[in-house]
Amino acid sequence: MQIQPTQKDARLICPIMCGKTMRLNAYGRKIEVTKISNNWVTFYLGNEGKKRTAHDIIIPNNIKENEIVSYLEDLLHEWATHKNNIITKVQ
Repeated sequence: MQIQPTQKDARLICPIMCGKTMRLNAYGRKIEVTKISNNWVTFYLGNEGKKRTAHDIIIPNNIKENEIVSYLEDLLHEWATHKNNIITKVQ
């Protein structure tokens, strides 16, 4: 069983142990994926600049950074609509 750090854990750990972070538009929903202590942690991003842990999006730690979008496309395809039908990286 993989334990996901919480948002509070991420704020405390990130200055020391965070690796890559990417922000994505996943079928119209804003998410962030961050590598923390060799685990991928996913957050939902709010419009006010807040974020919360996405406990329902679990990314195995053996997934490489360049495989994240493809993995999420398979995992989250039910979110797709006619208007929002792709996952893209955003700044």
